[in-house]
Amino acid sequence: IEAINHYKNWLVEDQMPSVFAGDFNNSVIWDKSKNDNNFQNINKKLESFGFLSTYHSLTGDVFGDEDKPTFFHTKNILKQYHIDYIYLKSSEATSVKVGEYHDWIKLSDHVPIITEITN
Repeated sequence: IEAINHYKNWLVEDQMPSVFAGDFNNSVIWDKSKNDNNFQNINKKLESFGFLSTYHSLTGDVFGDEDKPTFFHTKNILKQYHIDYIYLKSSEATSVKVGEYHDWIKLSDHVPIITEITN
């Protein structure tokens, strides 16, 4: 949340279409009360700046209960989490795809999340 607060003016004032994406290493499943870095707080802050998660907007999945994981801890298929996100502002996502474990696990403990954007 410190980084988001640091770049707040840029994130809020810029009305150009913007992408805020990456490995957040975070999920609401790990949220603890009284911690500013709770993912719920991060998501609310980004939403207040006009950013929306493409995955959640298009799939309707609830944060913390995603059908498609993006990370496999120690490359173990049983230790799967959704911790990679693509947030858009002033743009619309038309599709979102998450890579499959068996296609990517030799290359990384993460699979790609890919979105198509209009505007």
